[in-house]
Amino acid sequence: MSAAARSVRPTRLVPVPPVDLRLLSTPLDFLEAEHYRQRIVLDNLVALADGVDAPAAAELAAGALRYMREDLPLHVADEERDLFPLLRRRAGPGDDIEFILALLASEHMRDHELSTAVVAVLERGESGATRGAKRDAPSLKVAVPAFAETQRRHLAWENALIIPRARHLLKQADLARLGRSMAKRRGLRVPGTRFTERLARLINLDTA
Repeated sequence: MSAAARSVRPTRLVPVPPVDLRLLSTPLDFLEAEHYRQRIVLDNLVALADGVDAPAAAELAAGALRYMREDLPLHVADEERDLFPLLRRRAGPGDDIEFILALLASEHMRDHELSTAVVAVLERGESGATRGAKRDAPSLKVAVPAFAETQRRHLAWENALIIPRARHLLKQADLARLGRSMAKRRGLRVPGTRFTERLARLINLDTA
């Protein structure tokens, strides 16, 4: 990597923003927001693999590990168990969506192996406090590139192909069902059919 590239990278290294549960009322927006959070995680992982300074490394490693342990499995389940089946149900022969869905589903299996390797390195560094991520940079340099490459490819496919088609194909009842299932997966049970209003009330109560 050139010195110029290294000089601009730190401006992109920011903590992973928190989940905005309010977006579950518009679940496709929620998925796009998760894609943005994933990009931040990937940038930070690449920086860790390059060997950022120890104080920054501790914070970045903790945020990346937390995301990959807690949020990434939820996001994959949102797609595999809910979004993809809804798209298959609504897509017609001319929508030509089955190939990309099958490809994404098959690569999710490989993604699990790659993410497990990254998590294992981050967990080893976790016990070393601020020295951990710096010490394990060589191990991350082995584990991160393949994971980052596949994830960035998936994000490009999903943002360019999946989300736009979902906005076109899914009906309002589908979106409510999708949002309700995603909310339940995160411990929010939203009864009734007035999903948006009930979700907003529930989240406001939880954060009051």
